[in-house]
Amino acid sequence: MNSQVDKMKIRFGSINLYLPVIAFLLLGLILSASMPVYAQTGTATSTVTVSNATPLVGEQITATISIDLTGVNEPDEALGSFTGTFDWDPTILTYDSDSGLPAGFTGVINITDVGTGHITFNGANAAGPTGNITVTNIIFNVVAAGTCDLDLEYSAMAAATSFTELLTILTVTDGAVLASENMTSTLGLDGAVSSGTADDVSTIDVAHTTGTGTDRLMLVGISWNCGTTNRTISSVTFSYGAGPTVLTLDNVRTEQTGSQYRYSAVYSLLNPPSGVTGTVAVTFSGSVANGIVAGVANFAGVDQTTPMGTPASANGNSTAPSVDLTGLNGNELVFDNVFQGASGETQILTPGPDQAEQWTGFIGNTRASASTEQATSASVTMSWTAASSSYWAIVAVPLNPAIVGPAHDLTITVSPAEGGTTDPAAGTHTYPENEIVSITATPATGYQFDNWSGDLTGSVNPESITLDADKSVTANF
Repeated sequence: MNSQVDKMKIRFGSINLYLPVIAFLLLGLILSASMPVYAQTGTATSTVTVSNATPLVGEQITATISIDLTGVNEPDEALGSFTGTFDWDPTILTYDSDSGLPAGFTGVINITDVGTGHITFNGANAAGPTGNITVTNIIFNVVAAGTCDLDLEYSAMAAATSFTELLTILTVTDGAVLASENMTSTLGLDGAVSSGTADDVSTIDVAHTTGTGTDRLMLVGISWNCGTTNRTISSVTFSYGAGPTVLTLDNVRTEQTGSQYRYSAVYSLLNPPSGVTGTVAVTFSGSVANGIVAGVANFAGVDQTTPMGTPASANGNSTAPSVDLTGLNGNELVFDNVFQGASGETQILTPGPDQAEQWTGFIGNTRASASTEQATSASVTMSWTAASSSYWAIVAVPLNPAIVGPAHDLTITVSPAEGGTTDPAAGTHTYPENEIVSITATPATGYQFDNWSGDLTGSVNPESITLDADKSVTANF
C-alpha cells in the first residue's frame, strides 16, 4: 500500500512541475471558444549565446537562452508559455548555477539531471512580454578540453492572449564551445630572493642560489646613490663552481634621476644553471659614495625566445614613484626596481596594492625596493609611496610566460606608420592556439581610424581575432 502511495506522490510531483503551463493552456482553451482564430504570421527564434566560445580549462562561461518574438506579427507577438530542454556534454562543462526564469513567469528550471548534462524548463505568463526575452542564464565551469554542443529543443511554445502555437514558426539556433587546455606555463618566482647593501665600494657581491624550475630567468635589481661623483655600472656577473664559471648579465634598462647621480637598473640572465650557489657581482666605474642596494630574483616559466616585453622607467622628486607599462597581453608578470633618496631608515617605501614586495634595503642615502605584479590587462602601473619626498628612479619590465603546446603568431602593422598605435602594439606577438585577442586602434593627432585589413576586415574598433593559425592584421588610418 505504501509503495502505491509513493508512486502516486511521484506522479503528482511530476505533474506539479507542469501545472503553470497546463493552467495556461486550459485558460487558452476556455477563451479560444469565444475568440476568433488567427493565422500564425512572422518568424520566432530561440538562440543559445555563449559568453566565450573558446574558453580555457579552469574558466567559467555563461550560456544565455533567449526567445526573440520581434519578427512575430500581432496578435501573437507576446510570449505566453514555453517548455524546453537543454543538453550538453558534462565531461567538458559542469553546471554551476542559473539566473532562474524571467520576471513575470511562473514555472521551473529542473536541474535534477545536470550531472548528465540535461535541464528541462518551462514557464507561463498570461500577459506575456514582447521582443527578445532572456529565458535564463546558465553558468558552466570548463573542466576539460574538447568540443561541446549546446542543444536546445522545445516541445511547446504559445503566444499570450491569442494562445497561438508558435512552434511552427520557430527557428532554434544551438550553441557550441571549443574548450582548450591552458597553453601558458605557470610563470612565477623560482626559489628564494637574495639582497645586500654596500657603501663606499666599487663592487657589491650578493650570494645567491639559482632556481630549479623550467624556462628560467634571473633578474638583478640595482639602486645606487653616487653623491657628487658619478659612477656607472661596468659589469654584472654571476660566478659559480670551480674555476669559477662566470656568466655576464645583460642590461635591461637604467634610469637616472634627471641630472642627479642617483640610479635604478635591472639586469637579466636567461636560462641560468639550475640549482647552483654562486655570487652576483655588480662592479662600478669607481667607488659609490652614498650607498648601493642590490637584489636577485629567479623566475621560472619564462618564454625563452622572447623572455621580456618592452621595459619602462621614470624618475622624479616626490613621495610617489611610479611607472606605467602598456601594450601588454595581460598574462605577463611585471618586475620593478625602485631607488628613493633617503637620509635615514625612516624613509620607507610601501608598494602599490597589487604588488608583492621582494626585497627592501637602506644604506647611506639610498632606500631601494623591488616587487612583482601579475598583469591582467593591457596595462599595469607599478607604484610606491615613500615616507618623505626625495629624488627617485624606477625601472619595470614585463616577463612573458612560456607557451606550452601549439602557438601562433599575430603580426600587427600600422599604415601609415605615423597614423596611430595599436594595443597590442605593432609587432609580432605569440599566443596559445585558439586564444582570442582583442586589438584596439588609436589614431594619432590629425588622423582617424579607417579600417582593418589582412586577416581582419571591417571598421569595428576594437575588434577580436582568433589565433587558430598565424595571423597578420593591419590597422589603416
